[in-house]
Amino acid sequence: MENGFLGRGFPFPLRIADGEIEPENGEAKIRQAIYVILMTRQEERPMLPEFGSRLWDYVFDLPGETCRHLLCSEIVQAVCRWEHRVDHVSAAVDDSELSRGKVILTVSYTVRATNRPDNLVFPFYLEEGGGR
Repeated sequence: MENGFLGRGFPFPLRIADGEIEPENGEAKIRQAIYVILMTRQEERPMLPEFGSRLWDYVFDLPGETCRHLLCSEIVQAVCRWEHRVDHVSAAVDDSELSRGKVILTVSYTVRATNRPDNLVFPFYLEEGGGR
């Protein structure tokens, strides 16, 4: 199995193929884990309340350089704390679509096992159910 040492597990969201859950492997699993870390609010998981990030704490902050810096710091701290398969984590925030209630988060990192750089880019909607 190629890149089996990077992990194998259920994808998020679940995908069904031929009536069975299709597992996720390798670097795609790491990207999904980072997404779950960032989108999980701290104190959301009763048995592990410190898991996740505080990205949602910045939803009502005023836009600007300070807020972008705090978001990037929160991303890096959360990923470094909870995803041990990556190194050299950095983050960037593009708030050019802020008027539409969306910022684009870019998380760059290096996969430890393969020393391969990778990134995750995703929209962060500033309201529940955004993007519809």
